[in-house]
Amino acid sequence: MLRVTDLKAWYGSLRALHGLDFSLEAGEIVTLVGSNGAGKSTVLKSLIGLLRKKSGEIRYLDRDIGGCAPAEVLGMGIAMVPEGRWIFPNLTVGENLRLGAYSRPGKSIPAALEREFARFPVLAERRAQKGGTLSGGEQQMLAISRALMSDPKLLLLDEPSLGLAPQMMEKVFVLIREIRKSGIAVLLVEQNSAQALAIADRGYVLSSGKIAIEGEGPKLLADTRIQRVYLGYRDAGSGI
Repeated sequence: MLRVTDLKAWYGSLRALHGLDFSLEAGEIVTLVGSNGAGKSTVLKSLIGLLRKKSGEIRYLDRDIGGCAPAEVLGMGIAMVPEGRWIFPNLTVGENLRLGAYSRPGKSIPAALEREFARFPVLAERRAQKGGTLSGGEQQMLAISRALMSDPKLLLLDEPSLGLAPQMMEKVFVLIREIRKSGIAVLLVEQNSAQALAIADRGYVLSSGKIAIEGEGPKLLADTRIQRVYLGYRDAGSGI
């Protein structure tokens, strides 16, 4: 579904990505993990056209999308939930969701709304409530639901557990698995590396803008070297 070859990206004169190669198949959860500043979010911005200063090839469904604008990428079936959620706080839950469907034919929006309200009952209860009055976890649900309103084939998630309480964090990772079961592939950027690798089919560990290690998610999670160097476990193998 997605193949990235020799991806390089810059912020001004500073190179953030140093030639990444990775792929994602239909129906997979693939995660990019690593420390702050490793380049994870830069990858997502490059994929959807938010970061224009880049080189390499980005192929989605066998089409080169490296030069496409964000609206074009969305129209092809790639939606992104940005870090920090970025909902519209002064709009209601229902209005936020309708904005997520602006690229859809109008007649399909009511059905999409009901689908998302069934997926997130708490949003159905708060459909007339302003987004800014929701809790952090509810805002994250709204941000994910808004992206799903565009009916994507591939969902990009940037730090979906950031700032959430542990119980809500668990719910988010359960939700990601449910989204995959519905037929949507997921590319997950997540600083909570242990949780991300536990649910991922495959993972890529980024370090200083390069892929340091790649492999199946559970195998990477069990690797004591990764636990020590990249996951920050003090006692590799013990999980603490």
